[in-house]
Amino acid sequence: MDALAKEPYIAFQDSKTGAFPLVIRYEGKGNPTLARFHALLESTIGEGERYALRRQNAGRGGSDHVVCIDRNGHGGPRVLDLQNGAVYEGRRVREYLKRVKYVERSYGMTVPCDNYVFRMDDAEFNPTVTDQVLEAAP
Repeated sequence: MDALAKEPYIAFQDSKTGAFPLVIRYEGKGNPTLARFHALLESTIGEGERYALRRQNAGRGGSDHVVCIDRNGHGGPRVLDLQNGAVYEGRRVREYLKRVKYVERSYGMTVPCDNYVFRMDDAEFNPTVTDQVLEAAP
């Protein structure tokens, strides 16, 4: 399912309304930067909440990647990369965010990349999507 690669939030829905989770992007003044995106994460993710971060890779042809992000026991952000099992906390979160591509340049214009977070711990799986991509355990 190609749509899931670009819009991973469609795999989740509100249990009462069926609506997709709210997608939160940097929408402040100026183009997104590491510092601005880090500030967005700090102000968005609350204690006990879990979000998914969809980002573009810098230097890898703009390929996309999705990781989980929450707060560790000390209140700082923690990135969990379930693809390779890596956990980034403290200063390592900032190092991880250096791998994010924040802007693209095309035809003399600078355009923000579509990096965003959405909350998933208060949502349930959307069976319309997940039934197409998940297999039942044996």
